[in-house]
Amino acid sequence: MIPMNPQTASALTWSALIINGLGAIVTAIGGQFTFSLIAVILALFPTIFARKKAQVFGGAVLVLSLGLVITGYPKYMESPYMQRAKEYAEKISTPPPTMQEERK
Repeated sequence: MIPMNPQTASALTWSALIINGLGAIVTAIGGQFTFSLIAVILALFPTIFARKKAQVFGGAVLVLSLGLVITGYPKYMESPYMQRAKEYAEKISTPPPTMQEERK
């Protein structure tokens, strides 16, 4: 395995940390959850492929991001957007009445 360039690892980790900060600023629950997921993806690569110091820093940011994702997921699933999506999915999954049922 070829180690990641330290500057790239640092840039990815700092980007993940900044995105976590932006997620804290956003008031929409879906936005917070999305920003946290993006930060997890960005912090994952330095944690796996970087050298020691950058790997530890990436791991710390990854743990922070995963914590935000895990705590934000229940709030995201209870959000009004997800409730509307569930109602719509139930609405379209019910089969339409057949011709015989309509004649009765």
